[in-house]
Amino acid sequence: MTSDPQVNSNHTQRIHDAYVEYNRTLRAWFVGFGVAAPVLIATQDKLFEAVAQSTFGRSIAICFFAGVLLQITNAIANKWMNWYRYEVSRGKPVHPAFMKPLSNWYRDAYFIHLAADVATGVLYTVSVVLLLLVLFPDAPPGAGK
Repeated sequence: MTSDPQVNSNHTQRIHDAYVEYNRTLRAWFVGFGVAAPVLIATQDKLFEAVAQSTFGRSIAICFFAGVLLQITNAIANKWMNWYRYEVSRGKPVHPAFMKPLSNWYRDAYFIHLAADVATGVLYTVSVVLLLLVLFPDAPPGAGK
């Protein structure tokens, strides 16, 4: 990479823009999938009956709901923290005072975002596996090979 600050700044901005776009896409996919799958189950009578009568029905619903809740909670926290950072960047006093260091810490706490995304993926995987067990209860191991 060059030592020209303008070139480095442009490169950094492009990387950040790509991150923002992938983040937005992933969150939209997570929330969309977590809402659409239960709606599909609820609107298809045979599917709903199978899930409702199974021992996994409640677990499937909880896993989908928890995944969506994780993503929405993370989005709300990001929104609040970025608002505080924006206000500080405009020279406005932020109250309570602990919000400035908290918002800076949250911005750098990538593990929170990673953990939320991994947990959402695990919850959705569990719900889909349980749903498949409901839909194909008698399938022997290795069926379909």
